[in-house]
Amino acid sequence: MKTLAYWASQVWSISLFVEEGKFRRKLLMWRPLIGNSGWACHSNRKWFAVYRNGDDLIFRCNTWSCRVDESYSCHLSNEFSNENVFSLNKSGVCVFSHKYKTSKWLEKIDPTFDEIDRESNDFFYWLHKLWNDIDQIKLITMRLSP
Repeated sequence: MKTLAYWASQVWSISLFVEEGKFRRKLLMWRPLIGNSGWACHSNRKWFAVYRNGDDLIFRCNTWSCRVDESYSCHLSNEFSNENVFSLNKSGVCVFSHKYKTSKWLEKIDPTFDEIDRESNDFFYWLHKLWNDIDQIKLITMRLSP
């Protein structure tokens, strides 16, 4: 079992049962999450996670998973003003794709909204940036609990 931080939440954590591909959300109550193995996000009735497993960083969607490394090319495209497509290609073939809607309200009301805010609010935007930076992958992997 891996304990993951719930993306953009301070009060929830996620338990990932790796072998079964099952996710369970639990309330942190009064104690902070210490020693997490990664992050989880829920989008369009699916669970997504990025976590450390041994020396590797793993991306998982429900039961499907792969290593976060240069053998996959990661893309994020914007089809409509509020709909993005996160996709992974291997040897030029799309092996994973996920469409999701983004909320633009924060960008509109916050004059200081910038790249850091977008990374903090959009799990797939953050993952896309991470996936395309090998040095960041190594750094994140080292800092997470195995």
